[in-house]
Amino acid sequence: MAAYGYCRVSTFDQADNLSIPDQEHKVMCVAGYHRLELAEMVSEPGVSGSMAFAARPASGALFAKLEPGDTLIVSKLDRAFRDAEDALSTSRALHERGVRLIVADIGVEPVTENGTGRLFFTILASVAEFERFRIRERTADARKAKKAKGGYIGGSAGFGYRVVGERADSKVVEEYPEQVALRWIREQGAAGVPSRKISKGLETHFGFKLSHVSICRILKDAN
Repeated sequence: MAAYGYCRVSTFDQADNLSIPDQEHKVMCVAGYHRLELAEMVSEPGVSGSMAFAARPASGALFAKLEPGDTLIVSKLDRAFRDAEDALSTSRALHERGVRLIVADIGVEPVTENGTGRLFFTILASVAEFERFRIRERTADARKAKKAKGGYIGGSAGFGYRVVGERADSKVVEEYPEQVALRWIREQGAAGVPSRKISKGLETHFGFKLSHVSICRILKDAN
């Protein structure tokens, strides 16, 4: 019988309470409560939560080697599982294999041990999934509102534009020399000139280098 810990942060997680060391500390506290010595602490930094627990490289390998009598301690519900379905199917599979699952941010008792624990776990998994959906929805709404006001929402500003300001105050403004060239590109495209020829003409007349693929993208956005 062995005990294992699991922690994960995605590329975009910046908050201190989501850092690997803090998650590991939570796992070790739970292990200490049960007087368990961890055979391995599995950390998966920079891995997207869009993958199911058993499908990620590190957690998948851990899931495959767990044996009856083992204990798996995960740091946080939303760090371990993609959604409510993933949480419930994984916990069910572990229960059937005789593996105890403890979710540190829920409590110190296994969620696979009894009906009450499983019910509480099911409810919290559904709530966590709903919260993630609401966060994505609010983020999308905020990005749309900022874009409507001319704000910069990330990514490349694109040919003919540049970003001014920082972070929340940043916005995209027109870059005059490139705007002149941009209008020329669109005029050439409207006249049926091939993108490769436009690319060569752009460098000859304006001194700007853009691939024919970029020219095609500009012409597509103009339509």
